[in-house]
Amino acid sequence: MSTPGPLAEEILALFAESDGLLRTDPRRALELAQHAEARSDTLPGLRARALLKVSVCHFALGETGVCPHLLEESIRLARQAGDH
Repeated sequence: MSTPGPLAEEILALFAESDGLLRTDPRRALELAQHAEARSDTLPGLRARALLKVSVCHFALGETGVCPHLLEESIRLARQAGDH
């Protein structure tokens, strides 16, 4: 397994910070997940994970209407990146 580059490390750090805030500050967790998603535009596997995290944050906020679309896009990107 190769080590992640600086951009991937930054995105993984955003994931970790978002995860830590999900129960106490879901709005901030969503902001971090969205930032990770924006930074991951050239890394489809990480972008798929970021979209999944964005969906989870929206769900935690009670904003479930966007979740199905985000989940479908996440699955599509994961498959495209070879992560089935």
